[in-house]
Amino acid sequence: MINFLLSCSLVAGSMFLFGLAMDDFYLRLFFKPIPQLCLLYWLFTYTKSAYRNILAMGLVSCIIADVLLEFRQTYFLQGVIIFLIGHIFYISAFIKKQKALKPELLLPFAAWGVIIFMTIQSGLGKMYVPVLAYTAVICVMMWRAACLQTTNYFALIGAVLFAFGDTLIAIDRFYQTIEGARYPIIASYWLAQFFIISTVKKTETKTLSSSTEEVAL
Repeated sequence: MINFLLSCSLVAGSMFLFGLAMDDFYLRLFFKPIPQLCLLYWLFTYTKSAYRNILAMGLVSCIIADVLLEFRQTYFLQGVIIFLIGHIFYISAFIKKQKALKPELLLPFAAWGVIIFMTIQSGLGKMYVPVLAYTAVICVMMWRAACLQTTNYFALIGAVLFAFGDTLIAIDRFYQTIEGARYPIIASYWLAQFFIISTVKKTETKTLSSSTEEVAL
């Protein structure tokens, strides 16, 4: 099943990139959610847990938001709001795994948010408040991902890749057009989702190892 899901994801991802290159809206719209739907299916092959379910709600939110963003001139704001909800789900999942605040880890991500927001704010117009809220939430997501145990860097890598792609979107839309920006944006986004969702595998493996140790004792 893993090989099938991976194959579907790679083919769909390639078709979406062809859609970008040919500026074919319907090709992009059809194939864009497929890699994430495969990731969602893969997520549900793991043992049911609160952490897995919260990640699933976050991923579903992101799938909906990502499709809305294809309607760039019509549903951009709605896409941003639903992505924000998805990030809140991911933050909740990370907090469930690690409740320690570790405020020092917030500093680099807060700096990221402040620098980017100050750069693009003059071009935001009516999007000022939504983008400000989104910036704050994604910085918190990176922070909470960084707070996870040091053996689990996947969440941090995924969160930073997410922020990287969103930063490119913000600069391209509100500050200065970046030619070909959509290619690194979608690549970083797909990788971000993969790394974040893969944390459920690490969590399950760690749980099983702990149970084995307890039995041995």
